[in-house]
Amino acid sequence: MKKLHGAGGALSLVLAGLLGTASGCGSDSNDTGGGGLKGTTRFAVSSTVSNNDSNAAGYVTILDSLEPRAKLSLKNAREFVGQSDMWTYEGAVFVASGDEPKVTKFTVGDDGRLVQQGQALSFAAYGFQPGDAAFWYNRFISPTKAYMIHGTAEYVVWNPAEMKIIDKFNLPKMEPRDGMIPRAAFMDRGTVVHNGRLYQPLYWTDEGWERRPDDSKIAVFDVNTNQLIQLLSAPCPGLDVATLDESGNIYFSPWTGGAAVHLVLENAATCVAKVDTNTLKVSVEFNFKDVTEGREGSAFYYAGKGQFVMSVFHHEKVDVAGAKKPFDIIHGLNWHIWSYDPKSHKATEVSSIGWNSGATYWTRVDGAPYALIPGANYASTIVYGFNTADSTATKLFDTDGWMTRLFKVR
Repeated sequence: MKKLHGAGGALSLVLAGLLGTASGCGSDSNDTGGGGLKGTTRFAVSSTVSNNDSNAAGYVTILDSLEPRAKLSLKNAREFVGQSDMWTYEGAVFVASGDEPKVTKFTVGDDGRLVQQGQALSFAAYGFQPGDAAFWYNRFISPTKAYMIHGTAEYVVWNPAEMKIIDKFNLPKMEPRDGMIPRAAFMDRGTVVHNGRLYQPLYWTDEGWERRPDDSKIAVFDVNTNQLIQLLSAPCPGLDVATLDESGNIYFSPWTGGAAVHLVLENAATCVAKVDTNTLKVSVEFNFKDVTEGREGSAFYYAGKGQFVMSVFHHEKVDVAGAKKPFDIIHGLNWHIWSYDPKSHKATEVSSIGWNSGATYWTRVDGAPYALIPGANYASTIVYGFNTADSTATKLFDTDGWMTRLFKVR
């Protein structure tokens, strides 16, 4: 089985532990968002829902606001079969199929329906398998350029405006290391495009994503020429999340699996690597345990106005010594969101967000940060608006499944 984009090796693609199903959605139904939408502003959100038989489906819902509501029902969502994925760019909604390596482009009608634009773009001719052309493997560069990564071998370059493949180029060759194979960070959360350069982390793990060394690499590409500029060395393991501050510094951190393999297998501890994009100097911003009272962490994110947030694993809530497998301990409600102030180098728990399962996706809408907080076994998600002025969060709504996408379309 393939590994899910949200796990960095901790979750299976089928989300076998996910419970609950959405109702009222026919396969590939056109009722996206349904009637009753007001105004012209539109937001798109997507969730993955799976039942106990490991049958997954993706749901895309169109909203007219992000105002608080009791619950976001999926009854008016459009269902896409399998581990589908969604992204928005330049006013269009792109959906990656869960059962074919293809991407379909849509616009959003005033009534909230998705209207397909032309034929879907297939990546099958380049060796992609079902699930390989999802947006956790993709980075939009410009209106006419996007990179879809294929393993650790190459990027396939495609044009989102014309929906055609235009080029491909190689990643730096990464040899196996001490019985471990190379991995590329997931591009949706693990890469940054800044000042004409793409920053792509690379690292090693064993086949089970457990054993890993204490360092990673960061490939820096010129996105105008598709040429490698430099391959940086970073003294932190499993770098799979990236975030950019206003000063042009990029911070790289692990995903949730890093805490598990350190605690259970005594792999390298989790830390945050910092890259100065002006000099390409790499340094360690901090070790998670040094600012979280001895705990491991992941998903370090710049929320804005000098404040960062991160997922912190509270190992005192689980039986680490009795764990048979590393990833068994991290899917429960044993994580908390903490804020971090780089000036004081101090971190504080965010009490307005409850216990969660750690695999939090952050996003910005009109410059404001939003947190997509997963429940136990990723069976549900609560969406919060985050206030950087006082590091507090306001609950907006919850929904079934694991929500990883929230965008403003227009």
